[in-house]
Amino acid sequence: MSFLRKVGAVGANQDFSTAMGSDEGPVGKTKNAKRSLEKSKSAFQSCTLSGVIDDMSEAFPMTSSGSTWTGFTDQVMGGISVGKLERQTLDGRLCNVMNGKVSTFNNGGFIQCATMLSKDPSMSLTVDASKYHGIQLDVWYKGENDIENFNVHLRNPRCTQRSSYRATFEVAPIGWQTVHVPFDAFIGYGPGAKGIPFDPSDLQRLSVVAIGKTMDVNLGIGKVSFYNAL
Repeated sequence: MSFLRKVGAVGANQDFSTAMGSDEGPVGKTKNAKRSLEKSKSAFQSCTLSGVIDDMSEAFPMTSSGSTWTGFTDQVMGGISVGKLERQTLDGRLCNVMNGKVSTFNNGGFIQCATMLSKDPSMSLTVDASKYHGIQLDVWYKGENDIENFNVHLRNPRCTQRSSYRATFEVAPIGWQTVHVPFDAFIGYGPGAKGIPFDPSDLQRLSVVAIGKTMDVNLGIGKVSFYNAL
């Protein structure tokens, strides 16, 4: 169902990557999606050329690499989690904000925001990110816990609606932080991914997910990009 500088690392305290149920949904066009200034697809630079998936420079829900953000909750599979995805300014930075409440009732347990990575699926459904080492996120979190855990999920064409490659990162309620999620931390779950090594050469979709436990979610997502290790 649609709903509209401290450096961190992949979290190790608590792993929600194996949470129950399907956390995936069919990313499509949101009803209010508009290409910024009616830009053509050729006017956008591929995220693997620039390294930037979204720097929030385009009108929501567009990404700066030519795709769109879409939100989902576990209501796609009968759960009752609720959420909202919108553009806001937090501590002086423009960002996407994922607000909501995750409930594990009725085999649910997630809310997420997702974007396809190819700027033009008619030309290619995937992008080759093999020259990079992982995903970098600028994030802002507000909550009662000293440390909260969220997931990044990546999907390739062999993944089904119920599968993805997953890694967990930590964020603290201390303002804007940059987290790095290395590709070698991603583990496959579900048909087409489980037991198959992660390969960044044909990525199709990226999701940021709150998953696996009852929780209030107030997560700001600023720049999303690939990174290379120093």
